[in-house]
Amino acid sequence: MNLNLNRIKCIGVILMLALLTACGGGGGNPGTSSGGSSVSTPLFTSAPGAITLSSGTTSPVYSISGGVAPYTANSDKPSLLSVSLNESGLTITAVTGNSGSGTVLVTDSKGTKITVTVTVPAPTALFSTAPANLTLAIGASSSTYSVTGGTGSYTAVSTNPALVGATISAGTNLLTISALSGTAGGTANVIVSDAKGNQLTVAVTVSAPIQVALFVDAPANLTVGIGVSSNSYTISGGTGPYTAVSSNTAVLTLTA
Repeated sequence: MNLNLNRIKCIGVILMLALLTACGGGGGNPGTSSGGSSVSTPLFTSAPGAITLSSGTTSPVYSISGGVAPYTANSDKPSLLSVSLNESGLTITAVTGNSGSGTVLVTDSKGTKITVTVTVPAPTALFSTAPANLTLAIGASSSTYSVTGGTGSYTAVSTNPALVGATISAGTNLLTISALSGTAGGTANVIVSDAKGNQLTVAVTVSAPIQVALFVDAPANLTVGIGVSSNSYTISGGTGPYTAVSSNTAVLTLTA
């Protein structure tokens, strides 16, 4: 009888141990496996909660981590903000020509969300440090002038490209104006425009070369003996090249 009672007690102990084992032994922390693996970190992005972007510009690349991958990113105003999410991270672009504010929503696969508020200010007026009136010598180039405001990108066009050239460097938005060689001078306008058609004008005058009268330092009357050559005389002024002709080659010859 005692033997059977002991057997029953042993079976009861075994069943209780099995039950405790199935329940995790009564130990451990919620959200952490018995193997000791940690809880996943919260969804995170290096993008600040609020940023400002100029129209037509793109943000730095912001990292996304934590939460449960994969991630998605969406703009609530696609006409104002476009987003790109790839292995490098998140970038936000302010669409050219628009202004206002919108939000970018970053979401992980569990539905956890992070919101980034983006403000795109209205563009300032188109502006250049170039003077309204500019005078250049033939063959000369101006200093470089910055172009800002308005809505990029910018273009520069000359109303007389045979006389005046104009370029705007990509990236730096620096304007250079040139008076082309081989011209007799004159005037032209350089028209700077932005992407929305706003314009400003630089009036350019290309100065004509100063004309100096033709001059020879020989005397007005010269006597030369037969078979004798005169001194050499300098020709200057006027417009080269020069020629010299004798009115009586049987008596006098000359070279220039």
